[in-house]
Amino acid sequence: PAPLTPPPRPLWSAGPAPLTPPPRPLSSAGPAPLTPPPRCGPQAPRRSRPLPARCRPQAPRSALAEVHRQRRDLLRQACSRHSRRPRALRPEELRHVLVDDAHGLLYCYVPKVACTNWKRVLLALRARAHGDTRDDPRAIPAREAHAPGRLPSLADFRPSNIHRRLLNYLTFLYVHDPFQRLLSAYFRKFARRCI
Repeated sequence: PAPLTPPPRPLWSAGPAPLTPPPRPLSSAGPAPLTPPPRCGPQAPRRSRPLPARCRPQAPRSALAEVHRQRRDLLRQACSRHSRRPRALRPEELRHVLVDDAHGLLYCYVPKVACTNWKRVLLALRARAHGDTRDDPRAIPAREAHAPGRLPSLADFRPSNIHRRLLNYLTFLYVHDPFQRLLSAYFRKFARRCI
């Protein structure tokens, strides 16, 4: 048998390259059968779409990544149990989704879960995009961050524009443990009055 040699290692690969046997020389029996071009790797044709999951470089999963995957799976299962069939979202369901067109962001805020600070960040980003010098989020008062009309809501757009933004923008939300959220609301709304 031929000695095993490591193949050239692609730039995106993690860890040592596996050992593979060297290619066999062509025999006199004729050419090798035609094989389709590789679907992934450096010899694969360039494509404009994202790579399929089987072609993406796979780094070792951390414990935190595994926890996040389990949470996403749990969320998908819960949503599939409570929704019988897909339906179009109504505008009132999109009031809590704020839009930053300059940066391609959609922020779904949850009251009492750092929404004031995230609104401040979005206002500062918007100010910076428009050349305003007042772009420090900490300098924006809370009442200004919550003032109606300061940040556009996804519900303010036509359905075709909503769909385009949902497909192309980075969508995020920030969540807290429900008990921490309850405790935070209690201290902010009730405990201050008692002191």
